[in-house]
Amino acid sequence: RDATRSPPSYVVKIAVRYREEGMHEVQALRTLNEANPQLAQRLRIMPLVWGNASIANPWYGPKSPQPPADNTTQGTSLDPKPLPPGSHSYWRDYEQISAVVVYSRKTSGWDNDLFDNPALSTFDGVKRFLLTLLQTLDYAHSLGINVNDLTPSNVATDEKGSAIIWDWNNWMQKGSALYDRDIHHI
Repeated sequence: RDATRSPPSYVVKIAVRYREEGMHEVQALRTLNEANPQLAQRLRIMPLVWGNASIANPWYGPKSPQPPADNTTQGTSLDPKPLPPGSHSYWRDYEQISAVVVYSRKTSGWDNDLFDNPALSTFDGVKRFLLTLLQTLDYAHSLGINVNDLTPSNVATDEKGSAIIWDWNNWMQKGSALYDRDIHHI
């Protein structure tokens, strides 16, 4: 890690409607990081800082009533927990959520957009990207994990152009019908 870089910050990925996606991501990241920690680090598998598939939703409950037109709060109960920026009002509808804490892409050097990374403007850069992507997929498949959601928004690159799969919440287990169907069509 470059000493001039700021220390890592973290991001919380929250699954509200589909809590099982959060559990999937926790399970995949644990498996990928624990099976071979050195290989996982070389392949830039996102380290799992913390994850829980079922926690009480701190924003659960009815939307706050609007204060009266005269701007007094008499007779109203304003919610003390406003929704975080970037969240959706439907977050209040779910009593339980799942959360995964991972390193922030920006402070880990993984914030390069696929289409804006200068490392991918050469043949050697594209070759490195594809090789690292295929190595990561091969490693995951060797552990029975099919990412199942490989899109440009779920793949980042580092400053050298290595592929980093960012989202593992829709993976399929080897032996499932979808895994077997998808793996044979690659």
